[in-house]
Amino acid sequence: GVLAYLTQGSEFTPASSTPNFMYNQEVTKAGSSWTYTPIKFWPANSNDKLTFFAYAPHSAAGLTPSGSTAQGYPSLAYTVPATEATQTDLLAAIPLLSKTYATNSGNVSFAMKHALAKITFKVKNEAGDAVSVSGFSLDGTASGTLTYNGDATGFSWGSYGGTKAFTGKARGGAPVSVPTTTTSVPTTDVATFYML
Repeated sequence: GVLAYLTQGSEFTPASSTPNFMYNQEVTKAGSSWTYTPIKFWPANSNDKLTFFAYAPHSAAGLTPSGSTAQGYPSLAYTVPATEATQTDLLAAIPLLSKTYATNSGNVSFAMKHALAKITFKVKNEAGDAVSVSGFSLDGTASGTLTYNGDATGFSWGSYGGTKAFTGKARGGAPVSVPTTTTSVPTTDVATFYML
């Protein structure tokens, strides 16, 4: 998803700029090229500037971008899906502020960063008995708001809302058999969550 701000003859202004050039534009990869529709063109006036913000995936469950008329840095309200199966990795790009056609040769490249913590549970069985894991539960932060900024980090989280239990079935539903091992390293992956 891309939000782009056109500032005519001036820099991006957090107090008044809006996503007036692109709002939550879905960009997809077809072969080796990234495409979207309708195609937009760089401003003809060389003094006009574009500012870009991006995130992925575009239609992530629980994700709502700030409004099309919201001024300043955009934000992404995010409610973590309750089950492991519906959670996904969320990426956000470092903002590209006040760019011109000349400074980018007409191309924009986003440096995407992971915005959530990936938590994987691995287990081991040293007992020699038959062991299986059928599910996991994890208590965590229920929601938050990612807000883009102009510093090197690109964005930060805030406005956290409550906690809740997140449930996971071991690797897609069927109980996971945990073989006996003598190593000290847990070897069987039983659940993976993406959390704030």
